[in-house]
Amino acid sequence: MRTKLTAVLTALSLLITPLSPAITIASAAEEAMVISTDGLELIKELEGFSSEAYQSGGQWYIGYGTGCEEADYPDGITQDEAEELLLEALDDMGNTLSAWLEEYEVTPTQAQFDALLSFTYNLGEGWMTEDCSLVDLLTGSSDSWTDIDLVNALGVWCHADGAVNSVLVQRRLREACLFLYEDYTGEYTEAFVSVTLDAGDGTVEQDIVFYERGATLGVLPSAERAGYELAGWQTEDGRLWAEDDVVQEDLAVSALWEAAETAVPLFSDVSEEDWFYSYVQELGQAGVVAGYPDGTFGPYDPVTLGTALALILCSAGYEDQEMTNSHWASGYLELALSLGILEGIGEETLDDSASRLLIAQMAAKTWNLSASQASSPFSDTTDGFVTSLYEAGIVQGSYGADGSLIYQPDSAISRAEITVILSRMLEWQEAANLDETEAEQTEQEEPEQIAYGSYLVDVLEDVPVNSYDADAFYQEDGRIYYESDTVETRTGIDVSVYQGDIDWEAVKNDRIDFAIIRLGFRGYGESGSMNLDRNFTANLEGAIAAGLDVGVYFFSQAITVEEAAEEAEFVLEYLDGYDLTYPVVFDWEVIGTESARTYGLDTETLCACANTFCSMVEEAGYEAMIYLTSYAGYIKYDLSQVMEYDFWLAQYSDTPDFYYDFQMWQYSSTGSVDGISGDVDLNLQLIQKE
Repeated sequence: MRTKLTAVLTALSLLITPLSPAITIASAAEEAMVISTDGLELIKELEGFSSEAYQSGGQWYIGYGTGCEEADYPDGITQDEAEELLLEALDDMGNTLSAWLEEYEVTPTQAQFDALLSFTYNLGEGWMTEDCSLVDLLTGSSDSWTDIDLVNALGVWCHADGAVNSVLVQRRLREACLFLYEDYTGEYTEAFVSVTLDAGDGTVEQDIVFYERGATLGVLPSAERAGYELAGWQTEDGRLWAEDDVVQEDLAVSALWEAAETAVPLFSDVSEEDWFYSYVQELGQAGVVAGYPDGTFGPYDPVTLGTALALILCSAGYEDQEMTNSHWASGYLELALSLGILEGIGEETLDDSASRLLIAQMAAKTWNLSASQASSPFSDTTDGFVTSLYEAGIVQGSYGADGSLIYQPDSAISRAEITVILSRMLEWQEAANLDETEAEQTEQEEPEQIAYGSYLVDVLEDVPVNSYDADAFYQEDGRIYYESDTVETRTGIDVSVYQGDIDWEAVKNDRIDFAIIRLGFRGYGESGSMNLDRNFTANLEGAIAAGLDVGVYFFSQAITVEEAAEEAEFVLEYLDGYDLTYPVVFDWEVIGTESARTYGLDTETLCACANTFCSMVEEAGYEAMIYLTSYAGYIKYDLSQVMEYDFWLAQYSDTPDFYYDFQMWQYSSTGSVDGISGDVDLNLQLIQKE
């Protein structure tokens, strides 16, 4: 279950808030800060101890990573001596860091200072004079930023010998979580994953990117290589990234390159450097758009309403229209009026410039896109058709002087802009038709294999199949519901310490029926220690008192049946005396880094762990359930071995397309619920009516 970040800030009473600097701008500190005891122990842990001098990067070190000369300690050093050397080095470096912070009138918390000092001790003081995102964030040069911005600002400093170093990646995460959440233990590092990018013979601006676990990739990183085009990013198992992929584990991806085709520009005033070049080139070659007799395209010329009508209707598959009156575009106008694409428009307006708003409305209606009911992403228009085009990736807008996203609805649209819209509309239509064809094929025949990314997995014959009607799912006020005569639904949330203090009465009154509470978790490090969620008791008792139905989950990293039994015993011990009305959930999740204790766990062992945990839970009188992502359901589990228990599916989408049946669906990690500050998971329970 995805770890939450935003609500942690309130819970820990830190000085940071999302979208604002994570340090307080205040009067300059009167004296230099010093490392705390917890901070010192963290640095010692991260550095490790060596009694003998060792060389790294051409420099000699000893003890807890303190610089020295090769011959300084012929007899080695004790831990006490090493700590004295470390404190001396930290004192000098702390003075430098304090002076730098004072220069910019920045006063950090103790935890933030400890994080920065650990970072400086490892990296050196040179970063403070670098033109980098970390300096921008700390000094206020960056107007607004989020938690993940800070993680990336620290995380990029994780290279050794010119390559990403996994040890330094984990160190940067420890320092980021200490800075953001006062986390000296490293517990919160599980909230983030890293993606390492190998551009091969090309170049990439940043070769490691951090994401919140469970977030979508969004816009994919770009890369450059002379004479080649980036065809995509490929994972080690051969899967291609997609923008809507959910990042659940650390990944290493490599660039796929295709030799670039050299195309001669069709128009003398459109070059490869223009942002609209590929769109104009493509539609020009297809004969959808044309230039002027002198060989120019006039990309910045305004488009008349008549021209816009002809382009939009013909692109959508309508035939050329004969004149029905005096204007050459009168036939197109008559067709648009009959289709309801336009209303109240006369022939006298056909030579007027078409506005960006009107074009958006016409395009959406022509391609049967309804007006979106969601909040507009633009600050200068609330039009639902513009929002629909934005959601479909057809219009993107630009940023205004105040940093807000704007559409400029009243501005005249240019020839280049309408060409881009048409091209994206055609791509959207092609994708929609492909999806429809695939859906029809699925209805006609039962597959022998299921395609999941680049994986092809055999269908499990005995496992019940997802029979929910995709068209019956609908959205209303940011929630997803299901309308059926045979299925009853209930709305719920799942929470942990990351949601902070919760007003459960407010949650109940915001149409929430049930809550699944994190009881605890096992760490994914070598020790695999088990931990109680700090807010478990408060959350459980608060939810019960508010009248909600309540279940619990345990984040498992078991690698043996014995450990799964140990986790079940841990859960049952803390549930003693509580009467739950919802299941106890086995939440085993994939941690992609090779250092994770569960990395590469085989299917047989995983299924045995799940069955052991669930059977012990049910023997104790509770209902058991298994939480799984699509990846876990298709690749890690053999669902035929665990189908005795209900499944709780995590898939962040408008409609669940998981092949097999499930009884609960976690459809969002960014839900909003009264009584909770920040994001929360939203869930839909589907109950078959008798």
